[in-house]
Amino acid sequence: MEIQTKFILVLAVADTVIVAVFYRWLRSTPPMDKKTFSANRAGLIPFVMHALLCFKGIFLVFQLTIIAVLYALCYLQHIGKISNATVIASKERR
Repeated sequence: MEIQTKFILVLAVADTVIVAVFYRWLRSTPPMDKKTFSANRAGLIPFVMHALLCFKGIFLVFQLTIIAVLYALCYLQHIGKISNATVIASKERR
């Protein structure tokens, strides 16, 4: 097995673990509000730029795919499709 193939496999395993942990965390939090979702979207832009500038070929495709999966998870959580938590209304003080 070539070193490049081993590197891709290690990268795939690491990214899979990151996505799985992120998904579990998103399921345990209430849906994101619009401001938080916008901040997450803006936070992914540097990772896209880094991937475009530093990777080529299969590495580029793989990294952009992982970033797209993370964005999709954030979007699904924002619209309330994957969240098990409920929003608790705060009590007003009078």
